[in-house]
Amino acid sequence: MGVPPAPAATEPPGALPDGLRPGPVALLLLAAAAFLVLRSPRVLLEGRFWAEEGTVYFASALAGGPSALLRPHQGYLNLATNLATGAAALPFVPLEAAPRVTVLAALLVQLLPAFLLLTRRAAWLPSPAARLAAAGLVLLARPSDEVWLNSANAHFFLAVAAAVLLATRPGREGRWSEPALLAFAGLSGVTSALLAPLAWAAAARERTRRRLGAALLLTACALLQAAILLPALASGGRTARADAERAEVAGGGEEPRRRGQE
Repeated sequence: MGVPPAPAATEPPGALPDGLRPGPVALLLLAAAAFLVLRSPRVLLEGRFWAEEGTVYFASALAGGPSALLRPHQGYLNLATNLATGAAALPFVPLEAAPRVTVLAALLVQLLPAFLLLTRRAAWLPSPAARLAAAGLVLLARPSDEVWLNSANAHFFLAVAAAVLLATRPGREGRWSEPALLAFAGLSGVTSALLAPLAWAAAARERTRRRLGAALLLTACALLQAAILLPALASGGRTARADAERAEVAGGGEEPRRRGQE
C-alpha cells in the first residue's frame, strides 16, 4: 500500500530579509510621487483624459452607472480603468474635475511596483540599498507618454506589479493582499494574464499553496480575458468600434471627449 503524498508546504523554509518599515516607505513613496508629477505637472494640475479613457470608458461610466464597472471595452475587460472612470463619474465629482480623478488613480497604480519592491521579501532584495535600487529602476524608466499617468494604460504597470508579486513573498502588507492584487491585475487587461505560465513555473519550483493559488488565479483571469478577446478578434475589431460609438452617443457626443487633455 502506497504512502500518500505529503501536503504542499505553506512556505519553503529559510528566513528572507524583511522589507522597509512603514515610515521610510511612506516618505519614499511621497518622494516618488513628486518625481512622477514633476515630469509633467500640468497633467495632474489640469487633468486629462487620454484617448478612449474619455470617449469610451468615462462616457460608458456616465451612461451605465455601476453596471459599467464590469463592462468590457476594446475587446477586453479593464477593471482598473472602469473603476477610475467610475469614480470620476460619481455625481458629487464636478465634470471639470473628472480627469484629475483618473490621473490620480493612475498615479497610485504607477507607485504600486515601487511599493512592492520596498516592502516584499526576496533573496534578491537583501538590503535597503538593493530595494532602493530596484524601486528607482522602475520609477526612472521612461515609458512613452501614451502610458504616462492615464488609467487606460494602467494595466502595463499592474503587470509589472504582478511580476514583482510572483518574484517575491509577502511582507508587512499581509498575505491576502497578494491574491487581491493579482486578481485586480488579471482583470485589468490581458498583459498580466500573460504571466500565468511564469506563475505555474513558480508553483512547480516552490510547491506551496500560495504559489499554486497565484497560478490558478492568473489562469482563471487569462481564460476570462480570452473569452472576451477572441470573439472580438473574430469580428474583425467591429466590437470595439461599436462600443466606442455607443458610448459616445450615450455620453452626449463630444462632452466627455478628452476633457482637460493637453
